[in-house]
Amino acid sequence: MAATANFPEVANVGIKRVEVFCQAFSKLVRKHLLGSSNKLDNKVATAIKKERHEVWRKVKGCAAKCPLCGSKCSLVNDHVDHECAHHVLPAFHGTRYRYTNFPVFDMCQSEENAYRQWYRGDDPIQPNLAAFLELYSDYRNWKKTIIWPGLAQKHVPEEQMQAWVNCKMPLLAHWNFVDQPREEWSCYQSSSPLGSHEAKEALRRLQAFDDIMI
Repeated sequence: MAATANFPEVANVGIKRVEVFCQAFSKLVRKHLLGSSNKLDNKVATAIKKERHEVWRKVKGCAAKCPLCGSKCSLVNDHVDHECAHHVLPAFHGTRYRYTNFPVFDMCQSEENAYRQWYRGDDPIQPNLAAFLELYSDYRNWKKTIIWPGLAQKHVPEEQMQAWVNCKMPLLAHWNFVDQPREEWSCYQSSSPLGSHEAKEALRRLQAFDDIMI
């Protein structure tokens, strides 16, 4: 590694004590090289930290979750509007009807969800999904991908029907749901319904949540 020191101009005088001069000069050179080495180490450490952060950001992706089903935003790079490539039934996330406690079985992007009333906790009831999402700062950036012409998903995927009918007992207890059997889904019923642990693993494979507490 080459290092260049900028020394001030001095008068061209003779050196009376060469040994003293060499010691002082060597000390000055070592001090400069050490300073250069420390600066280089700091630059490398900063660059590695920045690169590590960038790699982890891409691996982790966006932390935002769909307000209705809890599925994670699938976008990695910088963005404004969130998007999810794999929505699940809102029922898996605990979304329910206000007065009946029935689980919601309409997919997030369905027309039914777009036009029904919504509320969260003790907050005022909103007349439709657009108004509901606009009310919360962490929900607003989902509007364009949940409520948008042409994106409506009316049919529940078969694997989600199967997951619900075979995992519903622990979910009903966890979310305090009132069961609402879907006769058309009964063909997916296994002869041995899953218990809490098996249901948790099945739903994790479905990617319903990062970590399901049942």
